[in-house]
Amino acid sequence: MLLQANGELVSDPDHLTFIFSNIQEAVIMEDEYRAVKWANTSFTDLFAPGVPPEALVGADCDQAAVAAAPMFANSEEWLARTRQIVAEKRRVLHEEWQCADGRWLDRDYFPRIVDGVVLEHMWVYRDTTESHRSSAGIEPHVMLTDTVPHRGWESAAQQLIEDSGNFNLASPTSVVLIKLLILERLNNEFGPAMGDSLIDEVLARMRVAVEGARVVRVRGATIAIVAHGKSPAEIFARVHESLDPGLQVKGEPISLRYALGGAHGLASAADDVRVLLEDAFFAVSESAATFTDVICDEELRSRIRTRVDVESRLRTALISDEFELHYQPVMRLESREVIGSESLIRWRHPERGLLAAGEFIPVIEELGLIALVDLWVIDQVCRDLDALVERGFAPVSINISPQTLASHEKVAEALLEKLASTSHSQEQIVIEITETAVATDVTRSIEGMRTLGHAGFPIAIDDFGVGTSSFALLKDLPFDFLKLDKSFVIDLEQERVQRLIEAICAMAAVLGGIVVAEGIEKEWQLDTLRHCGVEMGQGWFIGKPMPVVEIPLSG
Repeated sequence: MLLQANGELVSDPDHLTFIFSNIQEAVIMEDEYRAVKWANTSFTDLFAPGVPPEALVGADCDQAAVAAAPMFANSEEWLARTRQIVAEKRRVLHEEWQCADGRWLDRDYFPRIVDGVVLEHMWVYRDTTESHRSSAGIEPHVMLTDTVPHRGWESAAQQLIEDSGNFNLASPTSVVLIKLLILERLNNEFGPAMGDSLIDEVLARMRVAVEGARVVRVRGATIAIVAHGKSPAEIFARVHESLDPGLQVKGEPISLRYALGGAHGLASAADDVRVLLEDAFFAVSESAATFTDVICDEELRSRIRTRVDVESRLRTALISDEFELHYQPVMRLESREVIGSESLIRWRHPERGLLAAGEFIPVIEELGLIALVDLWVIDQVCRDLDALVERGFAPVSINISPQTLASHEKVAEALLEKLASTSHSQEQIVIEITETAVATDVTRSIEGMRTLGHAGFPIAIDDFGVGTSSFALLKDLPFDFLKLDKSFVIDLEQERVQRLIEAICAMAAVLGGIVVAEGIEKEWQLDTLRHCGVEMGQGWFIGKPMPVVEIPLSG
């Protein structure tokens, strides 16, 4: 949410405080002159223990960086890199730096640029010491994430180019990456020397198995093979032949677990090698997730780049007013009276236009960043609540992800905190969670639903009927509303579907819940559902989702 101040758009500090104070990441924001605008408690805990975040406001960030530099092992390089990032005005993801005390910190940088001017600088830090222990022999700040190649790939690509010597890169070339998935276990059980010995053994075997290839270690657990005149599939086959029987390292028999990803194309210049290496990284990341050998293609490349785009833009989208809520009316079918709404998030992406939730929420969940979005939605719904009540669109439902529900105590506290700043009660906000999500972790979901229910928030089970344990789960779930999946409405012409809906309505009534049908697009569907016992419904026939400013006043 942005406020108008002296003719300029600036971030709303209250908005930032609510969203970023409820996460573990350390966040600081600077203004265009590099003075501190805002920081959360996690940031001061990391860089200035005992100092309240508000005490940092107005401080010169460059001077603060000079003061903070000694906490890093390569302090001068860290400071120089920080200044370089600011000067270049480009997003930076996942630079990892080692602290003088042995910890590792990962950082992101997000500038908010308007007409070529950086109006705000956001820095996000997180402690990655535990995950870093699985990678032996990595130089500081050249780690890679599982999402996007880091600047460490530059040195890896350069090494491959230099090692190639007179290697002919003028016709199709394959780059294959082997990511060893057991290095952490070996290092934990036998010490780092065992991991290094394993890498040396795999390097030696690959140089024999793939004749004429350049084989190098490009990060702690990843080996690159660059081969001219061979397809990735051919190289995969030779890797399996060499490694699948197992090997011995320092007298210990090792059964390898590894991921294989490859890319293939013309590589007539250094930049082409970098592109192939990046594509191979995308492929090996997919391989590690799917347990299959993967060759990068345009579909994978597009999907990964969408993921990278979502990750790199998410935090600036939250503070730059790119997200918005649309509200779809919920109707009482008997009287055809609007008695509430559902909040639906949209992303007004600068390049891709207005995106529906299905185009970005799954990626955000996969990245583990969904709590940020859920907190934004909670905050925005509470800001819109006065207008929604005035227009007859309350109670309003909020969709909560399983990850956020797992922190149910914090969710309840956050909701109660925001409601305290309004004149409305908990009954005006309905918490929705999908039935599939409930089935994924039944015990934790039930606990979360009960916590929120005891705090006074009505509970709705969304997309009911698509899970495999619907009826078995229902008896144990605390709910006020049961939202039928739209597949019921799609097949509503079938008499057996109508009988099933009648049975669900009867069962819900026994358990004290109300059935809501989604996806109503025609009048006959509304009438049929009403005759089946469905009390409420939503869908385009009743009303399309719309911004709060477009909702007409009731009456």
